[in-house]
Amino acid sequence: MKIDTLLLRVLNADVNAIANVYLRLSKELVIFAPLIHTDESILLWIRNNLLPEEKVIVAQERGIIIGMMSLTNDEGTGRIRQLYIYPDSVGQGVGTLMIKRLNRF
Repeated sequence: MKIDTLLLRVLNADVNAIANVYLRLSKELVIFAPLIHTDESILLWIRNNLLPEEKVIVAQERGIIIGMMSLTNDEGTGRIRQLYIYPDSVGQGVGTLMIKRLNRF
């Protein structure tokens, strides 16, 4: 798999695509932990909380967001807070590549 772009800044226009990655992964691969929030409330959480409060990086393939990772800095220690990969892209190295490129951000 070739990821053509990693973006540091995520635009509000990307909210639906990021929510799609999160929801597809949760509904298709994490079926043992059913969602307790509606799709709309997850979309609002991404727009109103995740994007303004954390550094969000997305992986794209052919212009489509296939992965997202959020980074936070708690008490001077940076950490990955969220990492979601589109179900069709799981196992193809997307998450590994995103983690390896952390030092660029």
